[in-house]
Amino acid sequence: MREIETVEDFDKLCQSTASVDKILVVDFYAVWCRPCSRASPLYEKLSYRYHYTDVYFIKVNVDACAELTHRELISSLPTFKLYKDGSCIRTFTGNLAFPSPISSPKGGNVDALEKAIDEAYLDESVKELLANSSSPTFQKAKAKLLSVANVAAAKVAVGKSFEINLSDPVFEKYFLVTPGCMQFLFSMGFQVPIELTESLILPSISSLRQINKLIRQLRGPPPPRISPKENTLLSKLEDYRHDVALYANPAYQVLARKAVPLDNLLKEAADLSRTSPKNVGPYSLLRALLRWFKEDFFTWTQNQVCDNCGSVMVAKSGHPTEAEFAEGSAHFVEIYTCPTSSSHPQKRFPRFNNPAKLLQTKEGRCGEWAACFCFILASLRKANGDGKKADADDDAAKGPPWFPGVRWLTDLEDLAHERAASSKEGRWVHVDPCEGLVDVPLVYEQGWKKNLSYMFAFTVPPPTEDALLRYEGVDVADVVWKYSTDFKAVCRRRQSVSENCLARYLAQVHDEAAQAIPDYENAPFGLSTTVQELAVMMVPPRPSLESLQGRKSGSESWRRSRLEFGIAPLPWEGSGFVINPTPAELSQSCIYIRYSCSLDAYARPYHKEAPATTNDDSEVSSQRSNEGPKYLKEVYKQGWTSMALRWRNIARKVEKDWKMVYLARKAGCQSYEDGVIEWLIDLSDTEYSVKAVTLFATMAIFEERSKVTLDVTTDISKSRSLSVGSAPFSACADFAGAKQVRLTARLWNELENTDPSVWQKSQIFRQKETDHDTWPLEFKVSLQKDEKKDKK
Repeated sequence: MREIETVEDFDKLCQSTASVDKILVVDFYAVWCRPCSRASPLYEKLSYRYHYTDVYFIKVNVDACAELTHRELISSLPTFKLYKDGSCIRTFTGNLAFPSPISSPKGGNVDALEKAIDEAYLDESVKELLANSSSPTFQKAKAKLLSVANVAAAKVAVGKSFEINLSDPVFEKYFLVTPGCMQFLFSMGFQVPIELTESLILPSISSLRQINKLIRQLRGPPPPRISPKENTLLSKLEDYRHDVALYANPAYQVLARKAVPLDNLLKEAADLSRTSPKNVGPYSLLRALLRWFKEDFFTWTQNQVCDNCGSVMVAKSGHPTEAEFAEGSAHFVEIYTCPTSSSHPQKRFPRFNNPAKLLQTKEGRCGEWAACFCFILASLRKANGDGKKADADDDAAKGPPWFPGVRWLTDLEDLAHERAASSKEGRWVHVDPCEGLVDVPLVYEQGWKKNLSYMFAFTVPPPTEDALLRYEGVDVADVVWKYSTDFKAVCRRRQSVSENCLARYLAQVHDEAAQAIPDYENAPFGLSTTVQELAVMMVPPRPSLESLQGRKSGSESWRRSRLEFGIAPLPWEGSGFVINPTPAELSQSCIYIRYSCSLDAYARPYHKEAPATTNDDSEVSSQRSNEGPKYLKEVYKQGWTSMALRWRNIARKVEKDWKMVYLARKAGCQSYEDGVIEWLIDLSDTEYSVKAVTLFATMAIFEERSKVTLDVTTDISKSRSLSVGSAPFSACADFAGAKQVRLTARLWNELENTDPSVWQKSQIFRQKETDHDTWPLEFKVSLQKDEKKDKK
């Protein structure tokens, strides 16, 4: 229940409730007042009775809001006031459990307050109907009226009129003989047309708000509210609501906008969609954001390595410190210990939920990735109406959101991702930042082989300083039916809470959010979007070829242990060639690999002693080099396979007509079959480790659905990616200390494609057939001597 702290907030609420014809009930109380404490649970219970109605309950602490207390003439505690149309219409004082001097009907003050609320908010026709509830035709007449009213609301919602025939048996048998029925119809807006006397007409311009209000009043009070504390699953949902509410903190959103290079991403999105930055739509920006977040901003965290001996550490769950909980909302911590010696220092990996903290750490697994990306989507704003860019520091000047609706999703086990409402698409669009996937919701069931039971979507509310409103504005929806093709199996697995209890809980949360969010009925939260989503979830979705893929994020051993590899990929080829440093490379602290697709050959400049142009750590230019000493151009090995660790579904293609050459997938492969090639540098048997990595590579895609990335991963679970449009790595120190560096090129199709030439829509190392002076791949690993550590 909302607590008002200022006169301004109270006046705004009075105005807003008056504008939608709602009754405002206020409890003026004090913490030190014993009668107030006794009345509080009764007041809460009364608010539950009217939770789905047009009555809004709030509380005011008289000590915290003395100005309002004085203005409203509060002289005794507790005091309860009813406001209608912005003015106070009734006042009650004293404990609700006992009769009061002002109102003392039989049954206590709570009955008087309840009666006054009904008197104030019920329509006269509903009062007359309820006054005749003992009539033998009342129950059936009520049911028929609700049926007519629901049909009428649906008609008016789409701009259509509605007609009732006066000779209809239902009209004659129930509506004409039950007091209040005709008045109810007229209150809805039905009219007797002048030219036609055999029917009643509800005009298409009738008030939908009035019709829905009458429906709520006639239905009466809802079932008792569900307490989330009574069920473990519902308690989890409440915890997640508190976490998602943080995404709507205006101060946090300012930090997110500062972290995102929006102008650069708009240019990138404009290039990919072949338009100008000012014409970029949300869907195109979403693609660019996804690439930037995955490749340039956030880092995947897997195993921890002991700093003393290099062993892979063992994890166990622990409790967060006060600082980890207060600063990062960490509910638990992974504590890593060295398996070789208990004296080696432990490492802590707090699983933070606070989005502002994640902007600082920029690392985690699927939970942190989804939380931070969802938070960023909810924070982005367009330019102001005057055409000026929204200032990240000036919340009052920010423009409309880029994504009008954002949801964070979880299966309550280990999946977390999000959905963004795209105005172009007119629907919720699924996004997985870890996998770089857009609109492939079935991948978890079909590709990863997960047995889903639940999938809940948490709506990020509009930003507000009021923490309680942020929490109440987080709506929750059960959307597992969009993520599974086997509804019967899902139903069998849903045993954590009864479906009736879950439905009632979700309904009360939805109503709470609708009251907390202004204009909640507008897109993407409104009726049309909800109906569209429900209609989609009525029929099991059909899996696409894209949904058959396995998980890509995380180490191979971790994914294999979770059985999330998806369909069996094509077999690997290759001799297992490993790039071990030569004595010359160690002495020069550098391993430098270049590949020319036109020559189909590798150069390895530092593999033997030679006069180098420099002996420092200067890095490869971000542009392809076209001149240099002859020793840099000497062929080390012939053929693209000669230095590769392994590959699958990769071939070198020469275009005789266009005089171009490149590596791509094999001709005729299926659109869902990816092409992969890997190179491995191993320093395990040396006294050296990685200092920095520089990577330049040419990549090309010829349609939006085709993708290509180059990923650098190490034995210390660090990873970075390059894709079309991203900047090269230049002396990247993220991999410092690693003993192994793996370079992986992957070419694939994001969505199902029947184009027979789809295999060549993504390419790497593309260049002219006659270009023998440039190197489409330049991969340089600078080395450093290991520090000698005592092993205890």
